Amino acid sequence: MPLHCCGLLQGEQGPVSVIVINNRPVQVKYQIRDQRLNRLVVPASEGNMILVGKQGENLKQLKQLVASRMEWLI
Repeated sequence: MPLHCCGLLQGEQGPVSVIVINNRPVQVKYQIRDQRLNRLVVPASEGNMILVGKQGENLKQLKQLVASRMEWLI
């Protein structure tokens, strides 16, 4: 059963949700956008990281910040 961790960061456009799931990593990162939200799904060493923020938020920059400080302990 996959485990997950959630957190909240303050972005330039407002709050950004960060969800980390230890499951099979996706093959490539991808972005999903609609009129309100911007989502980024990226493979991580032991699973996937998902960032969700308001439209216009620089999720790639926040991904780099989180990934550089993330440590897998599983």
